[in-house]
Amino acid sequence: MDRVRWGAVVRWTFTATGAAHAGRTGRRAARVTTFVGAALLAIGALGELRTQNLAAQTPGAGAETTRTPESQAGGSQTAGSQTAGSQTGGVQAQGTREPGPREPGTGATPARARASEDAGARRDATSGGQVADQIIDMGRRWAALLQRHGTADGVRYAAWHRDAAGRAELEALVREVAALPVTEVPSELVPAVAVDAYNLLVVARVLRSWPLDSVMDVPGFFDTELHVVFGERVTLNELEARWIRAWSGDPRVHFVVNCASRGCPPLQRLSYAAPSCSQCGGGGASPAAWWSRQLERATSTYLGRTVRDNGRSIELSRVFEWYAEDFGDDAAVRAFVARYVHGGLRARVLDPAVPLTYREWDWSLNDAGEVPGRR
Repeated sequence: MDRVRWGAVVRWTFTATGAAHAGRTGRRAARVTTFVGAALLAIGALGELRTQNLAAQTPGAGAETTRTPESQAGGSQTAGSQTAGSQTGGVQAQGTREPGPREPGTGATPARARASEDAGARRDATSGGQVADQIIDMGRRWAALLQRHGTADGVRYAAWHRDAAGRAELEALVREVAALPVTEVPSELVPAVAVDAYNLLVVARVLRSWPLDSVMDVPGFFDTELHVVFGERVTLNELEARWIRAWSGDPRVHFVVNCASRGCPPLQRLSYAAPSCSQCGGGGASPAAWWSRQLERATSTYLGRTVRDNGRSIELSRVFEWYAEDFGDDAAVRAFVARYVHGGLRARVLDPAVPLTYREWDWSLNDAGEVPGRR
């Protein structure tokens, strides 16, 4: 029995004993017994205090392990907190996997447990009709901004920065994301809403620091700066780990999260939470069906563009290395990738004799430059 429980038992036992003994032997005995009981109460209290102090001093007690992505090289990582230095290597105290760009580190287990707690605290989703309408409205406004300033090659940040109305609309969306009650968001849409939130927060942060060559030039971009999402203050890393990765349990989410860098999957000009009929074959789609369809589309597009056979190995995005726990072992990764490539490349991917390697990450900003013909 631990000291806290022991202290509680001591208090209860000697308080009851003192009262009973007083009834049997009179006031003098009661005073003696009460004195002894008080002394033992103090001992129990000291035991509790010592237990609390020990718990406070225990590394990692009551805290989730986090990893930070400040870059890819020269970093050191310890249990409880992990950091990364430059962009070409890393040292990790537990395991050998390098930190990743966005949530390079919180293992899925603590975040998944937290997501389960969140799900357990949700109210009946049928009460969220008004919030569901708000999500559609927010998504359509976000998609309209991306249609105006996004391209297949990235984002026209300079033009967006000059667009005062466009920046004001984006900041309004940031405030609305902060106040959105997650307990009223349909469970299957929480990751989609969180992806939209992540992507728009990244764009808003880039615009606040414009001009910018790389998000890695902003200290703490992923792991220190706090944003308010669903009423809670979180870093981008925490947002991804808790509300996107852990909640969905679907590795395809890695291909819809955009870190404003060339190495990341492209920022699609749409909202993942709000169906766009012009992009779903002219017919309507439920938000859940739309989310699933876009996950598949984004994954197919990104892997079709980035999986390469260099003759010696199959080159993959480092997403598969940084987030290995989400994809599984070597055989699971090969099976996953093989779903999205064809012909001879697919056969090579599935061949366990052909090693899998990972390309260096391009941290340069996903800036599409100016609109042609405009300054």
